[in-house]
Amino acid sequence: MRFSGGMAVLLVFLLAAAVGMGYYVFRVLRRTAGNLRLRTDTKPRTALLIVLAVFIMLCSLNLFSMSGVILLHFLFFSMLTDLIFLLLHRLCKEGLPKALGMLHKAFLAPVLVTSALMGIGYWNMQNVSQTAVTVETDKAIRSEGYRVALIADLHFGVSIDEAELQAVCDEISAQGVDVLCLVGDITDESTTKAQMQAVYKAFGSVETTLGTYFSYGNHDRQRYSQHSKYTTDELVDAIEQNGITILCDSTVAAADDLVIAGREDLSMERNAPRSSVENLFTDADPSDYWLVLDHQPQNYEENIRAGTDLLLSGHTHAGQFWPVNWLLAIFGINDNDYGLVETDGFAGFVTAGIAGWKYPIKTSAPAEYVIIDILPAAN
Repeated sequence: MRFSGGMAVLLVFLLAAAVGMGYYVFRVLRRTAGNLRLRTDTKPRTALLIVLAVFIMLCSLNLFSMSGVILLHFLFFSMLTDLIFLLLHRLCKEGLPKALGMLHKAFLAPVLVTSALMGIGYWNMQNVSQTAVTVETDKAIRSEGYRVALIADLHFGVSIDEAELQAVCDEISAQGVDVLCLVGDITDESTTKAQMQAVYKAFGSVETTLGTYFSYGNHDRQRYSQHSKYTTDELVDAIEQNGITILCDSTVAAADDLVIAGREDLSMERNAPRSSVENLFTDADPSDYWLVLDHQPQNYEENIRAGTDLLLSGHTHAGQFWPVNWLLAIFGINDNDYGLVETDGFAGFVTAGIAGWKYPIKTSAPAEYVIIDILPAAN
């Protein structure tokens, strides 16, 4: 992910939020101690509360731990509940019912809301849904158009097992798709070699009329692991042996009027500049329909200038956790965080992903595969 002005502002915001939440945790600890009739008016006891507050805050910021994610949600909803309770207390001149005050002291609301949200997130991840999208073009493509299936961000091994993945692949085969696009992060650092081989065997079984195409994400080659479970060569072999075409800064004519290009992932630009979209389509006919696979939803302006008709991406997971999806949109980290954007003959679609990273929970959007119908515009 690029380091933009929006990301810098987001980092400052998150730092300020962490400091503010740390102070909030301290106040909660002191209030809880008061409810339990424990003294906190001495310097040693105040210091102890400060240490506990810092420890709890650090635990909640450990986003590599499921317990940390749950704790962070609990603190957020606890703070929100306190604000609501304070507002009700000021609005209610006759005072709030005693039972409501007891429930507030027991943190019942944040516990229930956090539990419900985690439950919904788990259900989302375990129940993959189909999202249908229609894109029209003024280009003279074949009259029936093209049906494209899009899958990204499986991070195989997090939630879906082999049987469930095969069931999804069978569903896609039944849709009568022309092209299956695998747009990055199909595997990640937690995926074993056997799992990696199994996932591409499953995708290789999908029936298409024009082929299955793969572009790299930032995790597929296990770049963030010191002890990779498979090599890049083994990954390439597993993909190609199952009849899947790798598009890495390369282009293929999938049909007489359909050209598909796949870009190297943006994270690899630290090693070497990736090819521009314009260069990818140097030999392509401008009257053909140009489809680009690019894992990270960036460089929309470059695609518009180059003449891209449809750009397919993933990477964002639509935030994966609410309200991360709101923060991504507010601070403009990506050109598009989720869904379809259309402008000046260009369309960009970002999928929320068929699974997610690290955790078997997704609260901001459904786990999905996408069926996109590209149709000639009606006269």
